[in-house]
Amino acid sequence: MNKLKNCFFAALGISLFAFVLSVTGAGRAVAQSTFSLVKIINSTSEPVPTTVVNSPTVKLASNASVTVNNGETNPVLVQNVNDGVTPFHQTVTGSFPAGSFGGSGIISVPAGQRLVIEYVSAHVLLPTGQNLHQVSVSTQIKGSTVQHFLVRNQHGAHFSGTDNVFTVGQQLRLYADGGSPIIFSLARNVATGSPGYSLTVSGYLVDIP
Repeated sequence: MNKLKNCFFAALGISLFAFVLSVTGAGRAVAQSTFSLVKIINSTSEPVPTTVVNSPTVKLASNASVTVNNGETNPVLVQNVNDGVTPFHQTVTGSFPAGSFGGSGIISVPAGQRLVIEYVSAHVLLPTGQNLHQVSVSTQIKGSTVQHFLVRNQHGAHFSGTDNVFTVGQQLRLYADGGSPIIFSLARNVATGSPGYSLTVSGYLVDIP
């Protein structure tokens, strides 16, 4: 009887041992499958949503460059850092010489810089009955001089009763090299009298690289 009991308990022990081994193997397999790497492959049309945390800082290596591929329909906004840093405005006055149809005025650009002209104006008095035919401004870039014609406006009789008033006030963008003259030229239709005028240029200076 004792022998039979011993055999029974031995068989039971072997069975339990086998069961433990099987469970342990299954657990190991489950653990391996749980902690194995998972690779997610999403296309650009179905990106994996992510969230940036801790406000990371991106730094470029020394001498690195960045290329911006914005097109004409989505331009990158920029600002001219030279605009208005060194403002410039100047007025010159003069008069038509008696017996002359024309008059002029000259404004010099400081040497070593380039003048960006943003606005020009003129105030001209002519004897009653005379007409201001032309007002122009000439600028020079790299030795080439170009004449620009301005819009004239007539305002009728001056309060003195002896002259007519003409003005110019025009926003534009012209360039003039340092050391070169800005030349205003005026023309009238009658050469009598010596009426006066005032001519003004406004803009800013930039250094020539």
